[in-house]
Formats: sequence, structure tokens, C-alpha cells
Amino acid sequence: MKSLIHIIHPVIYAYEGETLCISAKPTPLMVKVGEFLAQMNADILHHRNTRPDTFDGMSIDLALDLEVFSLINNAPYVVTTRYGNPIPDTRPKEVKPQDWKYISKVFTKHSQLEEHVKPYNHHIFLGGAFEACLTNTVGYIHEFFRTPDMKFTIIDDLSRTFDEEKRKISELKLLERGIEITSSEEILSRYEISCTKEVHLNTTEIRT
Repeated sequence: MKSLIHIIHPVIYAYEGETLCISAKPTPLMVKVGEFLAQMNADILHHRNTRPDTFDGMSIDLALDLEVFSLINNAPYVVTTRYGNPIPDTRPKEVKPQDWKYISKVFTKHSQLEEHVKPYNHHIFLGGAFEACLTNTVGYIHEFFRTPDMKFTIIDDLSRTFDEEKRKISELKLLERGIEITSSEEILSRYEISCTKEVHLNTTEIRT
């Protein structure tokens, strides 16, 4: 399967409570995320919550300017709302034209996100707040872009939780939709097996 790793609003990793912390030393979770991405060696899509050329965007980039996040910082990106969703392709009637002009310059549109999603049939999600933007992003992509051959996996130990009760509700809803929730260790073990099989097949082809 061709995999795409979605990093949802990784700025969440840099927060302590409601404070964005800029530090030269990554947290243990940041290190774990960086190591996971390096071992997976799969394509990455960075879901930002603001453009990089804004003050907030520059502050976020400064907080994430760490060696362990180099793969994220160099990956293609989309900009989604605080809820983890893109904006519609056309202006909703309730939005004023002048507001839409600004919004459409800031955020990624539905069809633009679809272009990133379509080439892949295994979508792996991590980052964000599990019970909020992570769940919303997974739900949106699953609802609008899913094809019969697509698989959806959430790495639960590489996201953060701020409300345990809401997280439990989110987990139930995701599982009901057939979305897998597993650990980074489990995914890496599958990836190793998959690579081993691929090497064996390639070797067999060469021998014949």
C-alpha cells in the first residue's frame, strides 16, 4: 500500500497548558515523533493551522525549528482551520465576499486537500489533540475522500489528549467507522515485515 503520514497541527507538541513554548530542547514526545517519521520513511503531509508567512506562523515555526522535526518542516503542507478541516471550494452564502477573499488566501480548499489525498491508499494520522483537530481531520477525509481500497490508521501514542472523556467518545465514533487506532510500535513492526517481504520478492525476481 502507498502510505501518506498526516501530521495534524504539530504545534500542539510545543504547548504546555495554553502556553506556546519555544525551546532548543525537544520534549520526549517530539523525539518519539521524529524517530517514528525517520523509521517509516513515508511521504508526509503537514497540516498547519496557519500560514508560515504570518506572525503566528513564524512563531510556530520557531517553536518547531528542531532537528527532530526536520522531516515535518521540509514536507508539503496544507493549512486547515483550528478544527482540522479545509474550507469549501465556493463561498458559503453566510460569508461576506471581503471575508471570503481573506479566508481563501489563508486556508486550503476542499479540492486542494483532495489532490494530496487521492494518490495514496493508506492514510496514517498523528499529532494534534486526539479528541479535537485530529479526530475532525480523520473524519473529514474519511467522509469525503475515502475509496474502497483506502485504509485509515491513527497513531494514538503520537498525539496529545486534553480531555479524556471527549477522547473516549471520539475513539468510539472512529472505531464505528472502521478506522484503526493503534500504536507507533505496532505500525513500525508491520512496516518492517512489509519491507522484508518486498526485499525478498525483489531478490527472487533478480534470481529468476
